Amino acid sequence: MGNDGEWKILEKPAVGRTGTGRSVDQSASPTESEDEWKTIGDSDLVRATNSGDHVAFEELIRRHRPTRLNLIRKMLRGRCPDDHVEEVEQETQIKIFRGLRGFRQEAAFTTWQYRIVVNQVNDHVRKCDTKRLDISIEDFVDVLEANGMLTPEQQLLMKELLDLCENILDEEEMKLFKLWRDGATTVEMAVALETTPGSVRVRVFRMKHKLMAAIRKYT
Repeated sequence: MGNDGEWKILEKPAVGRTGTGRSVDQSASPTESEDEWKTIGDSDLVRATNSGDHVAFEELIRRHRPTRLNLIRKMLRGRCPDDHVEEVEQETQIKIFRGLRGFRQEAAFTTWQYRIVVNQVNDHVRKCDTKRLDISIEDFVDVLEANGMLTPEQQLLMKELLDLCENILDEEEMKLFKLWRDGATTVEMAVALETTPGSVRVRVFRMKHKLMAAIRKYT
């Protein structure tokens, strides 16, 4: 901590003595250095980091990286692209670094880290949803009323809509949606679904209402 109250990281010690009071020989091979670090607990590394020892922080981050990546990957699966895992990991490391000053060690570091990862992933997923459905209600209304006669721009919107449909419509509703999407008439849909034109009109109305409710939730 500098005189101006700003957080500062100390320069890497020449000999490798960390704020833990332990000396780590940085001239040793990677395997030997890792073995030495294993004898230092998380609590000591946290205290050393809060004393300005960036070597201790690097070890703390390295030690628990596999656990973080595994959790991030599982939580993002099906919600954001796979290549977002490393981005979330980097965001999480920053949050951990900034939060360590307020970490009182009333719980294990791994428990505290878990909460940070979960919160960071949830924040990131919300951003993914916003980007994926960055389309206005009005645009979707135009698509819903186009009855299959779509412009190139509307065709892109329809792809977004189809992704959304697969998450909120049941099997029968998806059959109806695909018929409607392909421009089938009410009579054609009734024949395909083995029902009456009147029933089709009611079901199409309900389907559109369900879709618009979901769109409002995401936009």
